[in-house]
This record gives sequence, structure tokens and C-alpha cells, in this order.
Amino acid sequence: MPFKNIIFDLGGVLLDIDYNKTVEAFRSLGVAEPEKAFSKAHQALVFRAFEKGELSPDYFLSQLQAAAPGRSSKELTKAWCALLGPMRQTKFRLLEILSASYRLFILSNTNEIHRSVFEAHIESVYGMDRFTSLFNKIHYSHHLGMRKPDMEIFEAVIQMHGIIPEETLFIDDTKIHVKAAEQSGLKALHLSEGQDLKTLLESVGVQAEKN
Repeated sequence: MPFKNIIFDLGGVLLDIDYNKTVEAFRSLGVAEPEKAFSKAHQALVFRAFEKGELSPDYFLSQLQAAAPGRSSKELTKAWCALLGPMRQTKFRLLEILSASYRLFILSNTNEIHRSVFEAHIESVYGMDRFTSLFNKIHYSHHLGMRKPDMEIFEAVIQMHGIIPEETLFIDDTKIHVKAAEQSGLKALHLSEGQDLKTLLESVGVQAEKN
């Protein structure tokens, strides 16, 4: 069955992400063993709660200050956002091509602080309206009150948009999220580090070139 819908993760798929930069930024602020809390594989409970919108940015920063006494909110915010990289021109052009033939969505685990930073980047480079016009809907975990890999977030998006799972491709850079998407009935692909997104899409028959 040909795909009609494509759901993208944001960080690590459309937006460059380097978790090590945040790990090292917090290490430089005196946080002991930050890799145990800030890495992609090991995220502390407070980060998960922040991604579900259960904590305010001010409360979240107060929790970071407990781990880095004497550091300002500005320093901590900069370290927290150090992982965020750009959205490359090639990715944006790919989305423009895909949007002509497929319903596109974003489903991202993120938080209010990161959102404000990466949306400012998108606005300055592409224009936020131009970017959002490429998607039927952009879903952030902290707006939904749910996060990947919990099954409820996939089920909610499927139901909200009347998506037929068998007609839908999901792409994420985290394997546990891919597995959860598969359990919800979606066709899911893992984008490994350094892998070309366009090549991955074409490997499952997605038309990623202009006719």
C-alpha cells in the first residue's frame, strides 16, 4: 500500500542535534557526571516531566540550579540549548518536495525552552509561516501532555487526524520510538546517525524528487 502520510521526528531527523554539546556544557558549569542525566539514552525524570509540559520553564531551571549551584538561569538555559543545531537547506527543500504529494506531520519530544530557540532559528532562516505551511500539523510533546515512546501519543495522533496506520510512515532517530510506532501499526524507520534522510525515504518508495 503506498504511503499517504509521513510523520517526522524533529531533532535528529529534520534538525541537527548533538547531545554531547549539552553534556559538555553542563560539565563546564560544574555538574558532576552530566552524561547520566543529559544524554539521549539516559534522560532524568525531570526532563521527561518537562517534555510532557508538567513543569514550567522557571521550575525546570530551578531544578538545574540545584545541580549547578551559583549558576544563572541564562547560563543554564544556554547549556540546556547547546545541543540544538540548524535545519539544513537540503532538509527544507526535501520537505517542500514531499509536501506536494504527502500529508506531512511532526511528532517531537521537546519542551518550551528548546521550542523557543529552534523556532527562532527556523523563523530567521526560512520563516515560520513558510515552514509550518508544509505540514498538516506539528505536534510537540509538551503541548500534548504525552511523549514518545508511550503508545498513547501515537494513538492520539492517529485518531486526531484520521490516519490509516498502514498508509503512514514514521521516521525517528531513536530506536525505542521506532519500535513503539510499529506497535501502533505505523510503518516506522530508524534514521541512524549520518544516514541520508532522502535515501532512507526512497528506500521504501517515497518520491523525494521533483517530477
